[in-house]
Amino acid sequence: MKKSGYSKMWLPIMIVLSLFIGIPLNTSAQLLKGQKSIEFSFGQSDLGYILHAGYTGYLSDRFSVLGFGFFETANPYQLNYKNFGLAVLGRYRILSLNDILLITPYGGLEGNVDQITPVGKAYNYAVNYGFQLGLEAEVSLNTRFSFYGNFNQLLLAKSLIGSKRYDYNLGVRLYLNN
Repeated sequence: MKKSGYSKMWLPIMIVLSLFIGIPLNTSAQLLKGQKSIEFSFGQSDLGYILHAGYTGYLSDRFSVLGFGFFETANPYQLNYKNFGLAVLGRYRILSLNDILLITPYGGLEGNVDQITPVGKAYNYAVNYGFQLGLEAEVSLNTRFSFYGNFNQLLLAKSLIGSKRYDYNLGVRLYLNN
């Protein structure tokens, strides 16, 4: 019996969650000017699976800039599809409940490269650029760790697969100077 894509996604999520069992909760994320963080996430896109790794710099207690790289892989129409790229996003926190639950919309520029290959032979490449918009909910575990989930909508100028794409991710954020 073939497993669905959703059941495969739960294993990495459970591994990450198990790493933080026993970490005491703290009521303050301490998101202040000069704060820095790194983040890693795994998610589902409209075509396949996607991995993100990023770095955030906080310019104030509400505004931050996120730069990240990503890799996406899928098998649409019995082809091998790979997508990788970079994005720079401005983020503005609109809601903070005791610095434990944070809601942050964001937007910015993204550039990526699509590659589609049939079995064993390079077929086509495309360099894409466009805008990414999204919304994130973050739960702070303590002053150094938080979990987050986000939804991203990407609008590309051109693409091999489609100019409108989306993905959603679950990840962990590690604060560097708390």
